[in-house]
Amino acid sequence: MLLHRDCIFYKYNGAPDWGDIKNKQEDSFCFFNFEPYEDGILNVSFEWIDPIKIRDKIIASERKKIRFFVFEESRVICIFGGSESHIAYTISKLSAFFPMSFEKVEIFEAYKKQFLNAPSYKGFTLTSIDISKQQSGFDDSTYTNIKVTDIESGKLMKYMSSSETLSLVILFEDKKIYFSLDLYSVAAFFETDEADSIYEVCKRIVVDVV
Repeated sequence: MLLHRDCIFYKYNGAPDWGDIKNKQEDSFCFFNFEPYEDGILNVSFEWIDPIKIRDKIIASERKKIRFFVFEESRVICIFGGSESHIAYTISKLSAFFPMSFEKVEIFEAYKKQFLNAPSYKGFTLTSIDISKQQSGFDDSTYTNIKVTDIESGKLMKYMSSSETLSLVILFEDKKIYFSLDLYSVAAFFETDEADSIYEVCKRIVVDVV
């Protein structure tokens, strides 16, 4: 079960023994669990206790949990998190447990290049794009969404080459699932999307751009 619907992809260096991860727990306040998902792909959860402080005094504690997939052959992890700080903390713990280094995969730029000439690519279809716009006193929104079907012929390349493109909305035809991909390479899914369908999208992304 996925707790969050936003994910980021990281390429890792090193050869961690994922089966040994339980033996590397620092204490009872921080621990990993994993299980095979498919051949060569692991489903991992990470939990920790986050103290809540006021004036340097701990007044309460909150349990945090995050999940990620490990694609061992490609040496990629896909982390689902509720905030960048939670994801960064998970990465730091993995780096502490194993001799590993991580590099974020810029999937946004990769797919912008794929969609430069055509809105469809190997079962992924670009349905709309978010473009930044000048704010006015009557409209405080920062972007406008444009459907690909409303874009005049020949202008798609102009939009896809522009730095004003903030995000892409993509349909995965096989599972009929939409997701958005922003300029920070965060892939976001809807709360109603099934976990298995989200996993299939992530697996396709790994194949496409890694």
